[in-house]
Amino acid sequence: MRDEIENLPVYQKAKELMILAEHISEFFKDDEQREELKAQILSNAMLIVIKIAGAEAAELYTMKMENALRIKFAVKELFDAVLFARIIKINNNDYVQLVRNTIEEFRQEFVKWIRTFDIEADFKDDWGIRFAIDLSDDYEVKMVQAEGKDFDFDNSDFDWGFDEEE
Repeated sequence: MRDEIENLPVYQKAKELMILAEHISEFFKDDEQREELKAQILSNAMLIVIKIAGAEAAELYTMKMENALRIKFAVKELFDAVLFARIIKINNNDYVQLVRNTIEEFRQEFVKWIRTFDIEADFKDDWGIRFAIDLSDDYEVKMVQAEGKDFDFDNSDFDWGFDEEE
């Protein structure tokens, strides 16, 4: 089963995301928030890989979808941490677009993957939550951006309240 999981395109994209997260975390400047951000980025990247394996091991549709939701939240939290590192200038390199592109590649494989889940392999529980998957062919949703464009954190007049190192 391990080989089957490791050969899944979604798993391979998750591994790429984890390698990128490790690389980004290595290059943080020394800062009081460095370790916390590093831990957040790496733990979310690892959680994505683990939850894919968990979903694949699960037989019930609900358990697969619970893992899928955790993956979605972990991706968002990973991206938020990378974006925050950019805002507070804790990293000499700007990885936001690279991470955004990698997440988009992962998301496309993720959507294909969750569409393989068998909704009939489930049972009704007492929580009243039902998961549905959009099976339409139109899943080209892009990362959400403000008014269709990305924020320019470097040239913004907005005071984020963080002191820059000089």
